[in-house]
Amino acid sequence: MGTRKRILIVDDEPRILDILNEFFRTRYEVVTASNPAQGMFIASHRRFDVILLDINMPGMSGLEMAAAIRAHGNTAAILFMTGYPSRQHADEARKLGAVACLDKPTNLLHLDELISRTTHRQSAPS
Repeated sequence: MGTRKRILIVDDEPRILDILNEFFRTRYEVVTASNPAQGMFIASHRRFDVILLDINMPGMSGLEMAAAIRAHGNTAAILFMTGYPSRQHADEARKLGAVACLDKPTNLLHLDELISRTTHRQSAPS
């Protein structure tokens, strides 16, 4: 069996981080960050296959964080979650190359399927 895929989850809601960590930790190496600054630091020091970002966070939005991550050459797949869905958020997420922009509460089985398909595509031979 190969190395487990790595997921970085950045959300300012501790309960969301706990739920997602508990759900994914048996299949993936999960790292969580409770704010964008911490998430940026972690993303700049480790490679991740998937980065899951909340859009609305204090200090820096998930969209701004994704743009900064991309500006540093990080090619991880990015998925967004938001409790405040809007067409503008979805359009910005698409422009940043996001795999998906999901509404909160997020269906965990759907999220799991998206991450599984994304990581499978990444590891498929070109």
